[in-house]
Amino acid sequence: YVHSPLVEFLLDSLFFIEILGTIYWINYREDNVFFYSMVGVVSILVAVTLKLCRTLGRYLSSKLLANPPFNNPLQGDVALRQFESQVWQLVIHTSMAALAIYAYRDGVDFINEPHRYVEAWQFMGSPFTYWVKILYLTQLAVWFVTCTSLRFFEVRAGDHYVMYSHHVITIGVVLTSYAYGRYSSFGLVVFMLHDFSDVPLDVMKLLNLLRIEERAGFYGAEIAYLTLMPIWAYCRLYLFPDSTIGNIFRGMFYSRDENGNEFWCTGLRSGQRGKKLIADGYQWIVDKSLKYDCGLTGGSTICAILLTLLLCLHIWWTYLLLRIGYRAIVVGENTHSVSNEEYFEENGGDSPKSASRKKNE
Repeated sequence: YVHSPLVEFLLDSLFFIEILGTIYWINYREDNVFFYSMVGVVSILVAVTLKLCRTLGRYLSSKLLANPPFNNPLQGDVALRQFESQVWQLVIHTSMAALAIYAYRDGVDFINEPHRYVEAWQFMGSPFTYWVKILYLTQLAVWFVTCTSLRFFEVRAGDHYVMYSHHVITIGVVLTSYAYGRYSSFGLVVFMLHDFSDVPLDVMKLLNLLRIEERAGFYGAEIAYLTLMPIWAYCRLYLFPDSTIGNIFRGMFYSRDENGNEFWCTGLRSGQRGKKLIADGYQWIVDKSLKYDCGLTGGSTICAILLTLLLCLHIWWTYLLLRIGYRAIVVGENTHSVSNEEYFEENGGDSPKSASRKKNE
């Protein structure tokens, strides 16, 4: 971790703007009671989970993993705090993935029905079904608490600013789709793919922190890595760009999907749908949707830009994961040391590289 005052100032400023935007839209939609309650609940859960994980981590490390080759892996304060944070991430990703999948199955299947991606919510029913609204408000609360924790309380790993950027961008996507209402499709797909693919990543990191790896650990971390990579590549590098960014632009400019269904914007511009809506007195919806949903100056484009930035971070993390796999599996370097150097290293940390740097200083 290398401190950058300029990057931190920019991210802090964007995060502060998002806080103000969220306060405005939460109150505008009269969701303030539930949202602020969820912020309180999530904050309490974080505190309780971290406390329990500290006790659990110490027991696992000092009792069950005290002897070689594990050597009490969480005896350092940095490693123990990383373990606490990672268990919390696993808990939240697992629970939010389950909620996202349930909410997605309860609504429109946007992945398999891309022609409905930018459809005006007036013709889909409510912009937020009950479970979609619960998911959105809970996710907003979780992201704000998580981002605050990352910024002020957690150990700063080597990818701290990348993680901070990821949180700020994700909040931007969620807030934009929440504010516009009819872009819940973007948030739903992002929630589901992100949280689902994060679960095996969290498991791998935890096994690595506990040094449950190589022959003595029954190759736990290595198996978790090999399980993670196809799930990560499919969700983050294929489904994510194809089902979010791709469908945004297909919805704007394509005529029909592969099943022959007419896209919303095409129907408004030149199809019978636009003519029928105008004849039924919905000219205002046609004009508004063509301006904000089907052009390059509306909410669809804002979401596409933010999602493209997320994709860039996915590519960077994929490179990092492949680099770890190459060094540990192909080159044969120690799995724990490689992961520490590539991922967990931070100032004052317990990684071999940090120790070596301190010794040289």
